[in-house]
Amino acid sequence: MWRDLLFMLIVGLVGGLLTGVCVRYCTIAWSLWRNGVHTIGVVVDNKRTGGDSGPKFHPVIAFHDQQGNQVVCQPFVSTDEKRPVGQKLPVLYLAHKPKIMYPQEGWHLIRALLSNWLLLVMGLVFLTGAVFMAPRPA
Repeated sequence: MWRDLLFMLIVGLVGGLLTGVCVRYCTIAWSLWRNGVHTIGVVVDNKRTGGDSGPKFHPVIAFHDQQGNQVVCQPFVSTDEKRPVGQKLPVLYLAHKPKIMYPQEGWHLIRALLSNWLLLVMGLVFLTGAVFMAPRPA
């Protein structure tokens, strides 16, 4: 009985965590889309991360915020392609948190979010599993 309850709780927590990460990405993207400040940034480096579906890259981008401060940071989601160092990119960032930014290039922001659909699906599967494992009154 206790073992089943603990397993159900763990499955529910994992589902909530995965769903929460996806919702966080969507919230950031929505904030950038609605309230983002436009500027031009320059790629100064690329950070590579490995993955099952191939390498992902986080370009390190430098730009100046509205106060004239130089900000150097990485986008909140990765991209498939490596950016050439020195490349100028249009950038969207949040005025109150300039380190939350993303290169504004066509559908790249939407595509990056859609690539996180797996997090949402897995989270919902785990949450559904926890609901079905819940003890029912006899």
